[in-house]
Amino acid sequence: MEYPDSPPEQVERRAAGEPSNPHGAGSAAPALLVLLVGLLLTLPPAASAQEQLFPGESLMPPLDAPPLAPISRGAFVLADRPDSDYEGRNIEAEVNLGHALPVLLMQPEAEGRPALGLEFRVAVFSRFFMETATRDLIAADYRVDIPFTFRYEAWEGRIGYQHYSAHLADDFVRRFEPPLFQHSRDGFEAVVARRVPAADVRIYLGGRYAFHANPGVPESAARAGVEWDPGDSHDASGGVWPFLAADFEIRDDTDGVASTAVGGLRIRVRGQDFRLEARGHAGPTPMGQLEGTDETFAGLGLRIDF
Repeated sequence: MEYPDSPPEQVERRAAGEPSNPHGAGSAAPALLVLLVGLLLTLPPAASAQEQLFPGESLMPPLDAPPLAPISRGAFVLADRPDSDYEGRNIEAEVNLGHALPVLLMQPEAEGRPALGLEFRVAVFSRFFMETATRDLIAADYRVDIPFTFRYEAWEGRIGYQHYSAHLADDFVRRFEPPLFQHSRDGFEAVVARRVPAADVRIYLGGRYAFHANPGVPESAARAGVEWDPGDSHDASGGVWPFLAADFEIRDDTDGVASTAVGGLRIRVRGQDFRLEARGHAGPTPMGQLEGTDETFAGLGLRIDF
């Protein structure tokens, strides 16, 4: 079945045999592969291969509050999107699967020299409507990051390539027959954070810019946030600590600020961390295909830190 990818100009280009997005860049995969191979060949010798390849520890752990962070969580939320097809207050389920994999430790931290690393981060974000017998899947969004990371004393950060795409689910499309369009972007993201160890706080600023984005997809965004997490300063194999975090994002396609807050208990059992969370959001929805729609939600869930 033929359907429009975005605004009518894309349909016209396709009918004429032209690319649907003439401003888009080609696939970034070959260049990224060359970059990774080059890094492997030029790495300085380390004390052991284990210290260099898949070191295990992330130089900048994922942020706690952003809705699209590469972490794994499940939650039930009471969501309200007045301008969407599922209008009114609805019980919905979030299922997010994500992981940050440190791939290379290019340089360990030393006096006057930061630690440098390379990571691979991937995540899938899905939302289900729970007030029908079929438990409709509303949307699924995908994110892949390949960032360089650094850490030096109380500073840490990342900068690198990011791909993001958003997709309405078949359940949603069959029920409401919305206009369909391609929603993807490729670009760069950078985040710099400062830790305040005495207060168990991490403060961060960041932003992203897309060098390729389908028409109608926001090209840039800025974000800021703060986290309080006493569990980060404890190496014990077990324990329970409270935590709080807040994140604020503004995109170039809206004047509203997407605000998300999370808090709860961090539980460590034999070195494995679980978090019982209460989450709230106000402002533009984090679901890409519904961008431009304001959403408020509050809910309870479980996060697992692999």
